[in-house]
Amino acid sequence: MNNYIFKVSELSNYIEEHLKTLQIKRFFVKGEITNIKLNRTILYITLADIDNINENQKREEFNVLVFSPKSFTYSNSFKIGDQIIVDGEFNFYKHTSTISIIAFEIKKDEEAKSKALLEKQKTLEYLFDLGYLDETRKLKLPRFVEHIGVISSSTAAGFSDFCTIMRSKFPCKISLFESKMQGAEAVNSMIESLNKAYKDETIDCIVITRGGGSVTDLDVFNNRELVLKICERKVPIITAIGHSIDQPIADRVADVVCVTPTDAANTINPSLYDLEYELNEFDEKLKTIFISKIKVAYNTLLSNQSVLNSKSPYSVEVEKLKSKNSLLNLYINKNIEKSETSLENYNTKLKNLLNNFYQNEISKQKLLFAKFEVFKNKLYDKITYFENLKLTFLSLDPKKPMNAGYIYITKNDRIIKSSKQLQKDDEVNLVFVDGNKQAIIK
Repeated sequence: MNNYIFKVSELSNYIEEHLKTLQIKRFFVKGEITNIKLNRTILYITLADIDNINENQKREEFNVLVFSPKSFTYSNSFKIGDQIIVDGEFNFYKHTSTISIIAFEIKKDEEAKSKALLEKQKTLEYLFDLGYLDETRKLKLPRFVEHIGVISSSTAAGFSDFCTIMRSKFPCKISLFESKMQGAEAVNSMIESLNKAYKDETIDCIVITRGGGSVTDLDVFNNRELVLKICERKVPIITAIGHSIDQPIADRVADVVCVTPTDAANTINPSLYDLEYELNEFDEKLKTIFISKIKVAYNTLLSNQSVLNSKSPYSVEVEKLKSKNSLLNLYINKNIEKSETSLENYNTKLKNLLNNFYQNEISKQKLLFAKFEVFKNKLYDKITYFENLKLTFLSLDPKKPMNAGYIYITKNDRIIKSSKQLQKDDEVNLVFVDGNKQAIIK
């Protein structure tokens, strides 16, 4: 029999006959709904094992079929995440050679649900008494984060998505604290990773993230020990554990709550595009301020010049001379014959006086305008200085030489500036523009 080669139909018939010989015909089974869909008159339910398992394993599942008329009622009564008890029997579908469960009755596992809710409520009350649910405890996320600690699994797709988004943001260091994110060992693993992250005083914020999961998978984030460990933080903590049905307690005590790892990455640091936009906007404002100050200074200079002219001794003397000239004309008309010689001498002196005064006034005006030109040139020099400062700032972008192929080397998170800092067999970190590589000095 071991060497006999079955046809597909023969093997299918063999399985069908042996299912009929099973001692259990109708049975009860409980599990968690991980998928539910109504297709015409048939309700399809994916029933998964409730027990926590290792995160690298997939939970055992069975497909459950519910036929009309109960399919319509159950489709509105149950949802993903519900823990249920199914009364049913096995069904073998020969066309695809698949085994499923035909359900006669389905009810919610209220005992398991009540126990979980009661434990969650006790933990929330305990945290409330300690003041850990107070919104005033929330720590503000810095605008520029230089070092992020991530509590996650290196194999999780969410961690990869997080790192991809962060590459387009203001540059920062990301340290992964490897942790199990579901299963029986998850709580202790995350607490251990948090302790390690808390010891690193260079970390500016911590992100706890995973790629979503069922309600059972997320129960670890309601664990009292884990939640209390989160409350010990001295830097902001962001949770991004992909929940959409029920909010875990970890979210209640976190400083920032995000649904997905991508949302968390978008919350941290401005993008390089935003920074470039802000820099250009600041540049325009600076130019506007300089131009405005130049205009104010120019108008002030014109106003001072007008006031100076109105109070100039030249103008006053001219008015005085006009008055004297009138009196002099009257005197000359009366004494024209006697004073002809005296008048000529007087006129000569008067002309010399006016000419000297006029020359002095012209010199003063030229001096004022020269000072104005010096002041104006200084202002334009300042504008040129800030333009050059901007170009210097842009040329100091650390990514510009790295885009040309340059790298820098670090050892123990310190930049190596001299070969004397390195010895044979030292482990170093090669920092490229698009990532890091480890190397050993030979």
